[in-house]
Amino acid sequence: MEQELTNNRDLSWYFIIPIILGSLLLAGCSSGSTATTPNTQHGAMMEDDKMEGESMMMEDDKMEGESMMMEDLSYQLGVMQPYSEKAVAAALEDGKRVLLDFYATWCPVCRRNKPLLSEAIDGSGMVAGFTVDYDKAQDLRVHYGVTYHSTYIVLDQKGEIGRLSGAQTIDSFKELMGG
Repeated sequence: MEQELTNNRDLSWYFIIPIILGSLLLAGCSSGSTATTPNTQHGAMMEDDKMEGESMMMEDDKMEGESMMMEDLSYQLGVMQPYSEKAVAAALEDGKRVLLDFYATWCPVCRRNKPLLSEAIDGSGMVAGFTVDYDKAQDLRVHYGVTYHSTYIVLDQKGEIGRLSGAQTIDSFKELMGG
């Protein structure tokens, strides 16, 4: 009987280890967004504090939204800038080409390509470049069919006109942008 219990305990590790490793892997591959709860005494929040916190959050969101709206409408040609849906739309409406760089900070190929892309787009009077956070912009990845970080897409008013993925050269970036 004791031998049987020992064998069962030994076998249970074959099931527990993959579960633990799988959980760690999923936690490491998450999009990086985490939910936090207020740190209050005994895990409870007083109603007044809750209402005050919600009011402050709404004010912060309103202020952030207003400043984002002002930033979203502008774009620059010949430089890479953070992605903004409104800025992309404005550039396309103005007849400019848009380069989307699906970038991940943890990606060595993305980091290698970054200075090459900046040099290739530098001074381009017809291309507005936007860096898209690969880990956070799942909706854009799905929309453009991006399954690989370090993917570069060029758009014009009609839609996608070119795409590259992986390690690139200055010349390949220039060719992608049409020049």
